[in-house]
Order: sequence, then C-alpha cells, then structure tokens
Amino acid sequence: MKKKGKIFYGWYVVAAESLMAAMIIGIIYNCYGLFVVPVCGELGFPRQAMAMTQTILSLCGLGVSLLAGKLLNRRYGLRLVRLGAVVTPLAYGCYSFVSQEWMLFPIALVVGVGYMLASCLSAPVIVSNWFDEKRGLALGMAMMGSGLGGMLFNVVTGQLLALCGWRITYRILAALIFAVCVPCAFFVVRFCPEDMGLRPYGYKAAVGNGENGEGPLFSQVWRTPRFWGLCLLLLLTSFCTSQLSQTTSPRLQDAGYSVGITSGIISLSMAALALGKVVVGRWFDRLGVGLTTVVGSVAVVLYAVGLLFCGNNLLLPLVVLGFGIGCAYGSVASPNMTRSLYGRRDYAAIYGVVNALASAGGIFGPLVSAAVFDSTGSYALAYGLVLVCIAVVSLLGVWVLRPKKAENG
Repeated sequence: MKKKGKIFYGWYVVAAESLMAAMIIGIIYNCYGLFVVPVCGELGFPRQAMAMTQTILSLCGLGVSLLAGKLLNRRYGLRLVRLGAVVTPLAYGCYSFVSQEWMLFPIALVVGVGYMLASCLSAPVIVSNWFDEKRGLALGMAMMGSGLGGMLFNVVTGQLLALCGWRITYRILAALIFAVCVPCAFFVVRFCPEDMGLRPYGYKAAVGNGENGEGPLFSQVWRTPRFWGLCLLLLLTSFCTSQLSQTTSPRLQDAGYSVGITSGIISLSMAALALGKVVVGRWFDRLGVGLTTVVGSVAVVLYAVGLLFCGNNLLLPLVVLGFGIGCAYGSVASPNMTRSLYGRRDYAAIYGVVNALASAGGIFGPLVSAAVFDSTGSYALAYGLVLVCIAVVSLLGVWVLRPKKAENG
C-alpha cells in the first residue's frame, strides 16, 4: 500500500508540484520586482500601482483559501488544479497589453485565482494528503521549486528585459508557464493516494499518533484562542516576508546596483530559497515547530538589516541568507504548523482558514512598503516596522507553539 513499483508515487506528485511552483510562483511572484522599474518608468505608473497587483494576488489567496474546505476535495480538487494551470499563463500574458493603470487590476485578479488553484493553495493540501511521515521534507521539496524557478528566471527575465523589453518578456514567460504546468497538472498530479489505491507514505506509523491521526474538526478549533494566535503569528510573518521579498530588487537598484547585478543577487537568493525550503521542512520534522520558528524569525531580522544597509557590499550575504531561510520559513510554516497542531482529520478546512488569514499579511505588506517609499523616497521605515513585527511574532510563538497536545475543542 505504500509503494507503486520501486518509488512511492507521492514523490512523483512532489516533483510535479515543484515544477509547477517553479513556473508559477518562481515567475509570477519572485520575478515581479524586475518589472517594477521598467513598467512604471515607461508608462508613468506609481510603484504603488504595481504593488497593488501583488496585493490582489494575496486577496485572491484569502478568498480562495476560505473556500478550501469545500473546493479542495476528491471531487473537485484536481479539476481546479487543472483549470488553474490553463488559466494562469493565459492571464499572465495579458500584462503585456497593459497601457493604462486600471488594466493591471482585472488581470491580476484572474492571475491570482489561477495562481492559488494551480499551486499556492493546492500544493500543500495535495502533498499533505500523500505523506504522513516525512511530510515536512515533502512539503519543502514541493515548495523548493519556487526558489529554483526564481533563481533561474530572475536571470532569464533580466536578460529578456534588456533584449526584448517588458511586453515581449511577459509573453515569453507566459508561454513557458503553460508548456510546463499543463502536462504536470493533467498527467502527473493526483489529489490523494486513495485515487490510485494507495495509502499515504508512513500510514501505518501514523495510526494512533496525535499529530498525524484524526484530530479536531474546524468547528471545534476556531473557538480556541490558540487558533487565533496561530493565525496572527502567520499573518505577521507573511506581512514581514512579503515586504522584504517584494522590495529586494527595487531596493538594490535604488542603492545603485545595475539591473544585471541585481538579477544576479536575486538569482543567488532564489538558490538559497530553494535549498532553504528543503532544510526548513526537514527542521520541522526533526526540531519541531518551536525551534524552527526561532531560527526563521532570526533569519527575517537578518534579511531586514541586510536590506537596510545593502549599500555596503559586505552585508549583501545577509540579504541572501535572510531570503533563503526567512522566506523559506514563511512559505512552509503554515502547512507544517497547522498539521502539527491539528492533525489531518479536517486539515483542508483548518488550513484554508489559517492560510487565508496569513495571506492578509501579504495583502498589506507590499502596499505598506510601496506607500512608505512613495512618501519618503526610502524603504527604511518599512524595514523598521518589520523588525517590530518579528518581535511580536517571537512573543506569540512562545505562547502558541509551546509543547502541548493538539487541541480538540
């Protein structure tokens, strides 16, 4: 029941999800910063308008996540993944036709819904369905694709922008997303092992285990203070990492680095992110949620400090390290914490709400940093706010993630 042939099929699902993350998250989210300067410069848009497209992605994440309990099930889940794989690249390519500021927003709405269905929301649910043991590792490997994609496509995008301009670059990237994601979604990904007559990896070892066992229902969990503390912790983490990641490229350019050097630094950071997701996922398996949260929070602080003083070349390693560990922690924390605290019985519904509220941080993060820049000409105050929020996250972590059995009501 654990294997099909010599390799458990769940690892093929992980590989497909990683490829889809490389194309969808790696391009749409992680390469966004490279378009800010050329698009706003040519069309005369304020940077806050471009930041709003990322905010819309987060709003879509919030809305879709709230419906996750009803949408991401055996009947509809795989169909929605396939729909997202088709719609996302088609909508993303429409950015190339933008000529007025308002046109950015409906395009971002369609991209955001497809983006969530094809990868960001569905991947943690699907991978968690396939693994009881080594779940943190599997989630880290599935999500590492976003870092690998970001590493590769920041270089590619930087070159394409210099050679072809931003309109042609959008079209080329959209075609690449379609060419990879559609085959993965239609021919490799399966929603759960039961669809293939299998059981989750490590199923027998999970029987009777509090973490992997049945766990509470969402109707029991949502009334507890600990649940809302977890949501606030993840919201603030997302608020911090979204500000930092979405301002890294423009901040480096503002500090005097060329587009070529900036794309190289971002590429190196994405390589660190890819490795970081696997490492942090393994830490969740081995060290637990508490200690991993401490390390992740420290990495976010180093990231903010590195960006504040990035004019000093000697501090650029802090940006790379902070990006690799801090953003990796921000990506894999939600599914791992939710599963560790509440088990798998009603995981999709609980994780959907947790992820929706955590996504609210991503809504406000880019808006706040863009508004600070438009008002002051610098991101310094935004980075200072990040440091304050991480201090609050540390205090919440002491309470929410203290050693305790998962709540049952």
